[in-house]
Amino acid sequence: MIVALPGTASAQGATSKSSTTELVISGVSILISLAAIAWLWRGDVIRPGSFKRKPGAQVPRATSGLGLLALMLGCMVVSSLAQVIAASAIGIDAEAGLTVRQMGIVNLVVGPVSLIAAVGAMVLAHRLDAIPRFRLAPKGFGLGLMLALVVLPMTQAASAVTIVIASALGHGPSDAIAHDTLDAILAPEAGIWKWVLIAGAVVVTPIVEEVLFRGLLQSALAALMPGRWGKWGAVLIASALFTLAHTTGGIEWHSLPAIGVLGLSMAIAYERTGLIAVPIAMHVAFNGANVLLAMSL
Repeated sequence: MIVALPGTASAQGATSKSSTTELVISGVSILISLAAIAWLWRGDVIRPGSFKRKPGAQVPRATSGLGLLALMLGCMVVSSLAQVIAASAIGIDAEAGLTVRQMGIVNLVVGPVSLIAAVGAMVLAHRLDAIPRFRLAPKGFGLGLMLALVVLPMTQAASAVTIVIASALGHGPSDAIAHDTLDAILAPEAGIWKWVLIAGAVVVTPIVEEVLFRGLLQSALAALMPGRWGKWGAVLIASALFTLAHTTGGIEWHSLPAIGVLGLSMAIAYERTGLIAVPIAMHVAFNGANVLLAMSL
């Protein structure tokens, strides 16, 4: 689960705000995005073949690839089982959907279990291949927050362009809030469960998803795809699967391009630095910004 994105969380809020302000924000975001892309291209960070010229993080051994995929699958199975058990214990009606209280209870059960599984998987990955990219440490968290200042405008730009094109074709966003979790957080009956959902979205989700998609999946792909395009292949495939994973769970379709931009940015950052704290911090900033934006509406 990932929260929506700055801009799309209030996609339909434009009816109550100055259209000029909306245009200025979108315009500035697009300019920042273009400048950032130009700077990264010039610095040989995102050019084709750049990982050959500037290798970045150490790649796991090829023999570790399948083991890393098995660890990822294990984490997913554990999380799924925890969710099924929690749902059965509180008697969730699949047809009626979850109440805010039920969402909070499920988060209290699944969140810690998923977090323990993710941390355990990274510890085992480090034993499987003792290289820095599997080390769970806060080093790089500050860098990730700084990178988020560049990436957030890029997600906003992707969202703005998507909404403009879709609206021109008569298929604009159908909801002002782009994720079910944000709806639950803003619900009048949320009460104390609001803080449980916020903690899950801003703290637990970024750690678990980055361990799964970057720490394990992307590392496995980099190990199994040696050669000139191995790292770029790992970055692109992991980013695509990260985006596809968010096509369910109550996320509005207009959020997907921005989520794709976020996923690609975090994947490149991880492959360049080899520090899992970098994409985790970027993810925390993204989700936190969405929660703050939604609560300010």
